[in-house]
Amino acid sequence: MVNVYRLEDILFSSDKMSINKDKLLLSTMLHIQDVRRIGTVAVAVLSQNLSLHDWTKIKYYKEFYSAFNDHKMHRGSILESHWYASHISNEKHHVFDYIGHDRIDMFDLIELCCDWISASLAREDISSFKLDLSRYEEDMIKEKLFIAFKNTFSKLVENVRVIKAHSVGDMFPSL
Repeated sequence: MVNVYRLEDILFSSDKMSINKDKLLLSTMLHIQDVRRIGTVAVAVLSQNLSLHDWTKIKYYKEFYSAFNDHKMHRGSILESHWYASHISNEKHHVFDYIGHDRIDMFDLIELCCDWISASLAREDISSFKLDLSRYEEDMIKEKLFIAFKNTFSKLVENVRVIKAHSVGDMFPSL
């Protein structure tokens, strides 16, 4: 949880008709500080997501191994295995492969980018890597992005407390 401060009428002069130059600078500096504070929440949430990345591959390793081995031995596609269906339904970063994820957020999309880049660059020729979303419908991508943005916004707002301040001294009592 981070605090952001709302200064009542900080920008206006006492006549409420003009903007005070020094107060605008102070307000801008406070805004920058608030954005950085909220950014620390975003970094913490992303870090938590990444710490749990592909947990189903470890927890259900026997099933993962079997599905992966069958795929490599041309005895079936890993994408059609029971293990994969469970994997994508339990791991929200599979944003476009599993339709049921309605709680996705931008952190899941960043994790997905990290996953795709890592999997591709670690296993293929770097020069051949390209992002290919052609197997997904454009409307579905737009819908998922909208849901992710909305959920990210809500998740961040839940971690911000707004404190009403009437003066700079309310924010920095030691001054």
